[in-house]
Amino acid sequence: MEKRNRILAFVIVALILVGIIGLFLVIEFTSKEGKAAPDFTLTDTYGNRIKLSEQRGKVVLLDFMAIYCQPCKEEMGELKEVYKRYNESEFILISISVDRNDLGKLEGYKKENADNWTFCVDETGSVSSSYGITSIPRLFVIDKNGIIQFDHTGTIDSSILISEIEKARNTTSSSENEQDMSSNSNIILFSMTFAIGMMSFFSPCNFPMLPSYITYYLSRDENNSECENCKKSENKEDKKEQKLKRAGLRGAAFGSVTALGFFAVFLALGIPISLASTEIMNYLPWLTIVVGVSLIIVGSLMLADVNLSISVPVKAPMKKSALSFFIFGLGYALASTGCVLPLFIMVTMMALSSGGFAVALIVFLVYATGMGLVMVIVSVLVATSKELIIDKLQKFMPHVKKISAIILIAAGLFMVLERYIPSAW
Repeated sequence: MEKRNRILAFVIVALILVGIIGLFLVIEFTSKEGKAAPDFTLTDTYGNRIKLSEQRGKVVLLDFMAIYCQPCKEEMGELKEVYKRYNESEFILISISVDRNDLGKLEGYKKENADNWTFCVDETGSVSSSYGITSIPRLFVIDKNGIIQFDHTGTIDSSILISEIEKARNTTSSSENEQDMSSNSNIILFSMTFAIGMMSFFSPCNFPMLPSYITYYLSRDENNSECENCKKSENKEDKKEQKLKRAGLRGAAFGSVTALGFFAVFLALGIPISLASTEIMNYLPWLTIVVGVSLIIVGSLMLADVNLSISVPVKAPMKKSALSFFIFGLGYALASTGCVLPLFIMVTMMALSSGGFAVALIVFLVYATGMGLVMVIVSVLVATSKELIIDKLQKFMPHVKKISAIILIAAGLFMVLERYIPSAW
């Protein structure tokens, strides 16, 4: 049975990879008109930082070129005519060299063949990748709202470019809508992160540790089961109610201490990633695809019931104290990364792309809160319902695994195809 599952999983993964490659080939050779222009930050020949999203309110003409490209050199004459026609307050022309030559050579090329518009070098190739550049010259006219209105490969007459720029100039600005979209985007990101954090609690890598936590808690609970008010009360119902209330509060308290371990782990993982956001963003398009494909593969294998657990061997500590619950929380969160690290990376990259360090930091806290909330709930249930919760959780686990697999595949597909989905910068 296990061998058949592995063969099935291999076939599923192979079909998915072939489908993704085929989809890429189709998409890369189709026009990007009507889609959001991917944002980027480059340095021009004067050392100035050029960020595409900061050009909002202007029409942008992007020219992907190279010094060695003869058609690109021929196109410079047409671009001169376009550049002279428009005021810099409403239009910007950016030529981006794809051959990663140094800025000094590009400045010399600019003086010889062009005019005083902006020239940059795509040193990492990430910008060319995000725009799907397979041949040059490639020109994009982007309207004031960041939407690609015209996409052309090869040389083109200046009159056609001017006509397309005029169309882009006539599009209306929608800054308030853009702010609403940005706000809604963050709400969606935080909601998704919270849900992923909750789901991570039940991942196959760390869920096997839960029974030991429950057993450990119950043994501790039995040693502290009586309370002074319960002893004083003569009414059996009052005793039962007081005992249940005390048990619930104690469960919430120790569940919260355990959850603090989650916060410590995910902040320790997330903060270094956030601080390195500039370097990460340079390779974000490729990292997104790699992580997305990894999620699809992992989800497919989980759906085929192939065991992928890469757990951290952490047991509930014998010493019964609040510190021991915190340490268990550290181990539980670390164990979860064996299965859900790609998802954590996904929400991290989405946060960095959306709002940088500040949004990423909030995402880490939201992720840990989602996972921690489940731990608090489970701890309260354990405190009030004893061993019954173990059987319920074990019966629920197969369903959680299937749901997790579907979410992984969906998240992976979203990451792979996200840059082709129209959205604001």
